[in-house]
Amino acid sequence: MRPLVPICIFFLTAILVSDHFHLILSPKLDPKLTPLIGVSGTYLGRVVTPPRTPDFGTALVVDLEQEASVGPVLGMVQLQVGSPQWGGFIPTVFVGDEVRFITRLKRPTWYKNWGGFNYRRFLERQGILLKGYVDDPESLTVLTPPKISLLG
Repeated sequence: MRPLVPICIFFLTAILVSDHFHLILSPKLDPKLTPLIGVSGTYLGRVVTPPRTPDFGTALVVDLEQEASVGPVLGMVQLQVGSPQWGGFIPTVFVGDEVRFITRLKRPTWYKNWGGFNYRRFLERQGILLKGYVDDPESLTVLTPPKISLLG
């Protein structure tokens, strides 16, 4: 008997089952947000990660709390704020700040590159199901007062 065959079958089954459980356990989109995908709206949320500033602008993760026309909603959004190089701006926001912003939400792009990096699944594992882009400083408002630091 070849011990390699049962071991291979075991590992293949484990991979298939883990992928199946990922589909079951992955976060689901709030049904109230589904009709708002692709439509510009005003959203209220709280910043949950420190802003990252790569070359193409600032990326924030915002936990949605409310949409102007629908009311309370649930979901995490990766918010891309315009780059200063392209005439954009860098907002002064901190973790825990309540922000109001106007954007058009969309699902992250899913390139059907089987076996390659899946950006949509990468964001889903972090609980982020939607993306938005803000390029106008008037479209992003920090509602919490600025924090006072004794360190300067």
